[in-house]
Amino acid sequence: MSEVIDRTETPRDAARRLSEPAQRDGFKPEALHAYSSASGEPIFWRIRLKHPDTGAKWIRPMRRTADDAGYEIGEPPAPPAGKPLYNLHRIAADPAAVIFVTEGEKAADALGKLGCVATTSGGASSASAADWTPLQGRDALIWPDADEPGAQYGRDVATRLVALNCKVRIIDVAALGLPAKGDAFDWRAAHPEATAADVLALPMLPSSEPQEAEPAPLPGELLPVEPFDYASLPDALRPWVADIVQRVSCPPDFVAVPVMVALGAVIGRKIAVRPQQFTDWTVIPNLWGLVIGRPGAMKSPAMSQATAPLKRLAARAQDQYEAAMRDWKQSQKLRDLQDEAGQKKARALLAKDPGANVMHLIDGGADDPEPLLRRYTTANATPEALGELLRQNPQGMLLERDELMGLLRDLDRPDKADHRAFLLEAWDGSGSFTFDRIGRGFNLHIPHLCLSIIGTTQPGRIREYLSDALHGGAGDDGLMQRFSMMVWPDQTGEWIDVDHWPDGAAKKAAWAVFDRLDTLDPQAIGAMQDTDLDGNPEGTPYLRLSEDALALFVQWRTELEARLRSGELHPALESHLSKYRKLVPALALICHLADDGRGPVSDTAMLRALGWAAYLESHARRIYGGAVSPEVEAARAILRRIKKGDLPRDGFKSWDVWRPNWSGLSDRDLVSAALAYLVDMGWLHERREPTAGRPSTTYTLNGRAKL
Repeated sequence: MSEVIDRTETPRDAARRLSEPAQRDGFKPEALHAYSSASGEPIFWRIRLKHPDTGAKWIRPMRRTADDAGYEIGEPPAPPAGKPLYNLHRIAADPAAVIFVTEGEKAADALGKLGCVATTSGGASSASAADWTPLQGRDALIWPDADEPGAQYGRDVATRLVALNCKVRIIDVAALGLPAKGDAFDWRAAHPEATAADVLALPMLPSSEPQEAEPAPLPGELLPVEPFDYASLPDALRPWVADIVQRVSCPPDFVAVPVMVALGAVIGRKIAVRPQQFTDWTVIPNLWGLVIGRPGAMKSPAMSQATAPLKRLAARAQDQYEAAMRDWKQSQKLRDLQDEAGQKKARALLAKDPGANVMHLIDGGADDPEPLLRRYTTANATPEALGELLRQNPQGMLLERDELMGLLRDLDRPDKADHRAFLLEAWDGSGSFTFDRIGRGFNLHIPHLCLSIIGTTQPGRIREYLSDALHGGAGDDGLMQRFSMMVWPDQTGEWIDVDHWPDGAAKKAAWAVFDRLDTLDPQAIGAMQDTDLDGNPEGTPYLRLSEDALALFVQWRTELEARLRSGELHPALESHLSKYRKLVPALALICHLADDGRGPVSDTAMLRALGWAAYLESHARRIYGGAVSPEVEAARAILRRIKKGDLPRDGFKSWDVWRPNWSGLSDRDLVSAALAYLVDMGWLHERREPTAGRPSTTYTLNGRAKL
C-alpha cells in the first residue's frame, strides 16, 4: 500500500521530520530559513541544526517535491542567472534601503531583527553561484565574518556588486573586537541594545571599492607524491607484497594499501587501541582505502592478490558453517522427534487424567540457535543487506568494490540519505545504527557497526566527484575524507614480462599473519578491558601505547592540531587530515599486531604509522589538487584564445567562446563553468546587465593578468 502523504504538513514540521536522524545523533534545531521570490512566494528552505557538545553543524536545503505533495532534502534547480539571494521579498519591498550582505542566514536574521534589510548567498564559497542582479544599483554594506574565508567572501561579493553599479562599503570587522569567525550575530549578542543606526555607524574599510588584484595562478600538473617505502610494512608481509608487485607489474601502492586495509578488517573489533595514557578515547583499526589509477593500470589484479588471504579465511568459514549446519539440522530433526514423542505421551496421559501435569513433556526447552556464517568480505550488498551482514558479524568485515565511484554516486541521491548516514557511522567502527524503514517496514538495529572499505577508481572519476563535493554538492559531508588510505601513485618504469611461480615461503608467512589475527585472543597478548559497575567486562579489549610510542604520537598530534587550526589548509584537505587522528593509531596497532607484538603498542609500530601518514598526506594533496575538473583545462584554453586575439580583452560573451567550436570549448556548460572559474580565480571580471530575458554577462580580462 502506498504511503499516505500528509498534505497539511508545514515547512517546520517537514524540517523536523527530515532532520530526525541528525536529532537522534544529538543535534539540536537552531533555525529554518525560508528563501522566497521577490513577491514572497517560498522557493526553498535551509534547515540548520547544531550539536551542543561538539559544535558541529548540520545544514541541509529543503524543497517541495516534484509533485508538490510534500517536502524533501535538496535545492530546486538553479535558474540560469544563478541561485536566489536570501530575503528577496524584503529587498524588493524597500527599494531605497541600504542592503546588508552577510555570510550566512543566521547573521542576516540578526540584522533583520534590528529593522535592517539583510541578505546572503549562503556560505563563504557561494558568491559565484548566486544571482546578484536584484541588487543592481543599490547601496550595499558588506559584513564579512572575522576570518580569512569571510574576508575573501566580502571581496568576492564586492567585485560582483561593483560590476552591477552598486555603491559598496565593507565593515571593518577587525575593529569590532569579534572572536575568530565572529559575525553580525555575535556582534548583536554582545550589543543587545544596538539599533540599525548603530550598525550604519560602524567603522568601514578605507576603500569603498575592491582593489584589482593579480589573478591567482591556475593549478599546474599533478602535485608530486612520496614513493612507497616497503619499510612501512610489517616485517612478515614485506617479501610477499614485493613478490606480488613484481609479478603483477604495478606500483607497490596498489598492493600495500589493500593489504593494510584487509589486515584492519580481520582485526576489526576484536581489539582496539587507546592512544592516550588515561582517557577512554578508543580507536578501532577498520580503515577505508581507495586506489586511483588509469584504466589498465592493474589496480584490480593487485587488489585481488592483496585481499586473497581473506578469501581463504572465507572458504574455511564456509566449510565450518556447512558442517555446523549439518549438525544443527540433525539436532533439529532429533528435537522434532522428541517433541512429537512428548506430545504423544502427553495426549495419552491427559486422556486418562485431564488434570495430569504434562508440561515437562511438551516443553522442549529453547531451540539451539541456527549457525551463522562468518563473513569476511562483500562486494555488492545493498546498505540494508550490508547492515544485516554486520549485525551477524559484529567483529566487522570488508566491503571490496572494483569501481567505488558508482557506490558513492548512488549515495549522493536524496533518497539515499539513510544509507549515507549508515556508512558515515560505520567508519568509526564502534557505533551502532538503526534502519528505520527497510524492506517491508521492520526496524533493523545493528548494535556493533564496523566496516572496512577498499576500492579502485580512475583519475577522471575521482576528479569529478571531488569537484562536486568541494563545490557544495551532496558529497560535501566528509564521507570522501574518511578514505584516509587513498593513493594515486605515479605510473613509471617500463613493463617487464614476469613469468615465475609466486614466492611460496613469502606467501605462507604473510597468510599466517592473517590466520593468527583471525583467531586473536586479546587477553593472551596483554589487552585490557573496561568493566561495568558489577565488575563484569564490557566494551572492546584494548592496548595502550608504550611510553616511547606515546611520546612520538603526542609530538605528531601536536603538530597536526596546530596545522588544522591554522586556517592555511583548504577545508577539504583540513577535513581529510583531521581523520588522521584515527588513521595513525589504527595503523600503529595493525603493524604492532602483524609483527606479533604483545603488550603496549611499540615505538617501532608507531614510527611505521607516522611514515604512512606522511606518505598518504602527499597523495591526498595530489588527489584534492586534481579535483578541479575539466573546467581548468577549458579555462586555460580560453586564456590562450584571449592571448591569440580570438577573444577581445575588453569584453566578450559566453557564446563568443563556444560558438566557433574550438577544440575543448564547444560544450556550453563546460565553457560556463570555465568562465566562472576564471572569475573566481581573478583572471576575468564579469558584468551582468539586465535585459528583457536572461541577464547578459560580459567578461573582461583583469588588467593585471599576464598571458
